[in-house]
Amino acid sequence: MNRNPAHAYSARPLQLLEQEPQIAEYEMHSLERGAAFDEFYFQSIRAPVGLALDLGCGSGRLTLALAERAQFVIGLDVSPTMLTLAQERGGAQSNVRWTLGSAHCLPFPASSFEMIVSSSVLRLTDLPRALSEIERVLKPMGRVAIRDVMGVRASRVPEPIGKVRWAIAQSIKMTRRFGFRVGWKLLHYRFSKGRKEYCARQLPRTRNRIEEQYGSILPGSHITWGPKHLFVTWEKPPSQMQADE
Repeated sequence: MNRNPAHAYSARPLQLLEQEPQIAEYEMHSLERGAAFDEFYFQSIRAPVGLALDLGCGSGRLTLALAERAQFVIGLDVSPTMLTLAQERGGAQSNVRWTLGSAHCLPFPASSFEMIVSSSVLRLTDLPRALSEIERVLKPMGRVAIRDVMGVRASRVPEPIGKVRWAIAQSIKMTRRFGFRVGWKLLHYRFSKGRKEYCARQLPRTRNRIEEQYGSILPGSHITWGPKHLFVTWEKPPSQMQADE
């Protein structure tokens, strides 16, 4: 298996990136910045982990890193394209499974996982629904580690010259990584109506609202705020039987 993030993709994933440039954009960010936050997740592992879930696994970079520290990891994503990229990246990894599904209705029984991680996904969900599902499928004394970014209003994208320069620079990076066709598609997407609508949907929530939602569903969760990110850790309380032992 080749885990080098710069490895060349085969024809099928490249065709998918051409068709869905917003996913190519995500993949580029994952390759450039994702590993910088891995230590946050790994510090949350305090005991050997049997079964772990990467919720919103995208193209699988974090899933595969977690698989080196857990017996078995399931990477779940709502996008078939992302899962195709994950399969391409993961190869025949024996302790990883890729699953199509939604954070709003996780296709797993209650108390399935000893650890759940999520990176830059929950801002795109109905947060109370997603957190309720996380709480449901996590085992008692299991741990959660979530990193998320605050939504960006379309009006905050640099205008107008800064936006053009930024978009061209990103497209050049994408061309070097994935080829001219993907880079050109991304440049076109940057100025599309779909891109503006995507940004508009990511309206920032207030800190008080986020803390209220986490506190009501994952009581006792710890939130650390950064300039652009929030980091959440939580350990599910033991069951009554475990507490009585």
